Amino acid sequence: MRLFLFTCDKYLPLLGGFSELFNKHWGTEQDVTILGFKEPTFKLPSNFSFCSAGEMNDYTPGVFADP
Repeated sequence: MRLFLFTCDKYLPLLGGFSELFNKHWGTEQDVTILGFKEPTFKLPSNFSFCSAGEMNDYTPGVFADP
């Protein structure tokens, strides 16, 4: 099973601690895909991958969901 985690630039710095706690309680066998805007500048664990949704400014607030 693959888990998807949606985030925005504001919460990007929290991914490091989140990934450590996630792997501690769920294990490193669980695949996690992060969908965000800017790619993290720090290294994520090997079971985490990042997919960019483009630029945050490209999304008009309220059209589908606020970025």
